[in-house]
Amino acid sequence: MHLLNSGKDKTPVTRLRGVYQIPCSCENYYIGRTNQNLGTKLQQHKESSEKALKSKNNSISFDSASSNHIFENPNNYVLFDEIIIISNDLGIKKLSVRQSKSNET
Repeated sequence: MHLLNSGKDKTPVTRLRGVYQIPCSCENYYIGRTNQNLGTKLQQHKESSEKALKSKNNSISFDSASSNHIFENPNNYVLFDEIIIISNDLGIKKLSVRQSKSNET
């Protein structure tokens, strides 16, 4: 798992909370924010992605935008091994700024 960490914090990255980025094979990415441990949240994303790949029902709703993306683009796949921690700050204002910057590139 490719997760950025300053090196100062000895907490395992899977136990961190905050803002994270999940890339897709199509070069798009999902940015999320969690109060849960990242490991728990990633497991939820994986389960939802598997559900999306197995589903043939167009009226089903998924737990995240990344799962909807996989459902609509079944040849794409989520690069769970390349997840990046953007910030361990859960502030909404900072998330909005980071989202707008990431969308400009």
